Order: sequence, then structure tokens, then C-alpha cells
Amino acid sequence: MSLSATGAVSAAFEQTGQQLFHPWRPRFWARMAVVAMTTGEFSSPGSYNEWGHWLPTSQPRRLNVPWRGTAKAIWERMLHFWPLLVVLAILTVVLAAMWIYMACVFRFILFESVLDGECDVKAGWPKWKPQGLSYLLWKVVLWLSTAVVTFALVGVPWAWAVHVGLLRRRWGHLPLSTPGGAVSLVFMALFLLTFGIASLLAQDFVVPIMALEKVGILEGWRRFYPMLRQEKKSYAGYLLMRILLSLGVAIVFGIASLLALLLMMIPLAILGLGIFLAGEAAHLAFNYYTFSAVVILAGGALAAIVYVLSLVSTPAMIFFQSYANHFLGSRYPALGARVFRGASPAPSSEL
Repeated sequence: MSLSATGAVSAAFEQTGQQLFHPWRPRFWARMAVVAMTTGEFSSPGSYNEWGHWLPTSQPRRLNVPWRGTAKAIWERMLHFWPLLVVLAILTVVLAAMWIYMACVFRFILFESVLDGECDVKAGWPKWKPQGLSYLLWKVVLWLSTAVVTFALVGVPWAWAVHVGLLRRRWGHLPLSTPGGAVSLVFMALFLLTFGIASLLAQDFVVPIMALEKVGILEGWRRFYPMLRQEKKSYAGYLLMRILLSLGVAIVFGIASLLALLLMMIPLAILGLGIFLAGEAAHLAFNYYTFSAVVILAGGALAAIVYVLSLVSTPAMIFFQSYANHFLGSRYPALGARVFRGASPAPSSEL
């Protein structure tokens, strides 16, 4: 019998506890933290931007920041190292592209690791590269589509407003505050919602089909769509439950990640201060060598912070993957045979 969105929760909790705590396997946990770090499945506190703070007003406003002069002096000094800054920018872009590709491949490693209870990155990388590349290309197309739609629904109205001079008038006449602008925002919100749902369905359901049947992303969607069409209400319930669970997990693991971050900042701050004082005592000049050393040390500190946050978030990552596996496995025999190991899923009421 198919598991409901609520019925799969207890099964996912049970599997997460077994894989991490019965018995406790620190080596498995450490490896899964690498997976969490690569896929981006680690908690991070959200940020809130007050957009109105940056909007122009009728009177020009200048921010009175006490450290404005110091920051400007540091920036002007760093401009002397513009070749290194250019290299650093290019390297950042290259590393970001590599990270995105690795995240797509590691999504399949995550699925297999939770499914089998073992994490073997060395064997999983060559095994899942074809599916990871297909998944990446689909994501790129999705991102490009989002950029085009965003430009059409938001960028074009603002460009028109600049052209006709609306930005020189009161904010009540801005294009996004007119009926046409409101309609554009509604369509933009609907598109982003569709984008998010498609991404989540691909991550939780299409990826397992691609992995088990060794097919690409388009064939994976073709095989998943009949299941989605047949049980629309069940999958809608899954999406709703997934959102509610994500909110709860974000609060719990967000607090845990914040505490871990604060604990890490103390030794990192002491270490940074010690390195700075040692450099001052040795009368080191701020040149290409010291600048490069600062960048390397900062990168190492950032990697350590991300890895610790990934360690904290590993249980949540395993839970959500297990949750998707149990929900889909009760409807997809090829996955259910491995998730339930021959046992029938426990019946449960629909959400």
C-alpha cells in the first residue's frame, strides 16, 4: 500500500536514526558531511534585506558610516593588487562552476548513500557522472529560462520607466506599482513557484528514477510524469508536508548551526589575531605574498566553517532523502524493492 505524505515521515525518522546512531558511525557521518557540503544541503541562517533602505527618495541621503574612511582606505590599498583580484575573481567563477557540476553528481551519490547506508564517493563519482551531467544541463536550461522570464516581467518595465522618466517622479507612479506592474509581479511569483516545484520534484523523484534506470533527465521526467498525473493529490500533500518539515528543520538546525558557528568563531578569531600580531612583530609588508597568504588562510577558514555546518546538517539531509525514498518507493517498485527490502510499506491514511 502506498505511503501518504505523513506516513513516510516516521519511516524516514527511523531510517535516519538507524544510519547515524544505531550504531553511531562517525566515519559515515563525516563522509556524508562532505556530500552535504558539496550539494549545498547545509543549514545557513537566512538574511533579510530592507530594500526600501536603498531606494532613492526625494532628498539624496548619505549614509553616515563611522568606518567609511577606513574601508575606503583599505579598498584603495587593495586596488594596488588588482592583478591578484582579477585572478581571484576568475578563480571564484571557475570554482563556482565546478561546484555546481559536482553538486549535480553528488545528488546521485546522496541518493545511493541513503538508500544503501554506505557512502563511497570514490566509486560513486565515475558511476554517476553521466546522470549528473544530464541533471546539470536541465538545471542550466531552467536557470536561463528564469533569467529570461525575470527580464521580461521585471527588467522590461523598469527599462521602460527609465526611458520615459518615471524614476524622476514620485514612487507611486513606478511601473511595478501600476496595474500592469502588479500583473507582472503576480506572473513572476507564479513562475518562481512553478520553478521551485519543478526543481523539488526533479531532486526528490526524478533523480531516483534516473539513478535506478540509468536514464537522462528527459527520460526520467517522462517516466515520472504518469505517476504524478495518477496521484496528483498525494504529491501535492507531499509538497505541502515537505514545506512544513523544511520550516521546522530550518529552525532547529538553524539554531544548532548558529551555535556551532559562534563556537568556531572564537578559536578562528584567536588564531587570526595571533597571525596578525606575528606578522606585525616580524614587520611583514603587505605585498603580493602576504595578500596571497591572507586569501589562502581565509579560504581555509571558510571551508572549515562550511564543513562544520555540514556536519551539523547531515541528519536533516539524510532525513529528507529518506523521506523522498520512502514516499516514492511505495509507488515505484524498482525503488521500493530496495527501500523496504521485501517488506510491505505500512498502510497509512492520506494527508
